[in-house]
Amino acid sequence: MNTKTILLAGGLLLAVVLIGVVIVPELVSDDPEPSQRPSPTSAPSSAGEASTDPVVFGSEVFAAWSKRDQAYEAWWTELQPYLDEAAVAAYRATDPAEIPDVKVNGDLSVDKEPPDLPGLSALVRVPTTGGEFGLFLVRVEESSPWRLLRINFPEGGSKA
Repeated sequence: MNTKTILLAGGLLLAVVLIGVVIVPELVSDDPEPSQRPSPTSAPSSAGEASTDPVVFGSEVFAAWSKRDQAYEAWWTELQPYLDEAAVAAYRATDPAEIPDVKVNGDLSVDKEPPDLPGLSALVRVPTTGGEFGLFLVRVEESSPWRLLRINFPEGGSKA
């Protein structure tokens, strides 16, 4: 083999390995983007600020998110202070009328093992009339307020 063939084969092998190690797991993962770390400079808000309890925060954010009968501006104004920067980008274009009409029908709970995310995180489970939703919460440090990173819909449902 000549040098060009060896370099071409090596480059192709490297590309295949990178696709298998980096890209494919991201495409099939159901976890939020690990790179979406909460920002220590996130704008403070009164929403959820006092609560360091992820269940209390989860209850507040789910209540704000599920107000599907509100006009967009009112819904967004209430929800946005609860969101991490990544969630702001993800949910900005959501039409509240498209949110499922569900009611909480049990106690919220926090998984004992936090999700594998940078910083501090929690997964709050929300039992509803439409199934169990999952709220991925993140914060930079113990004294930082919780922020919503992502909402997982019940199995078989769509994701927002």
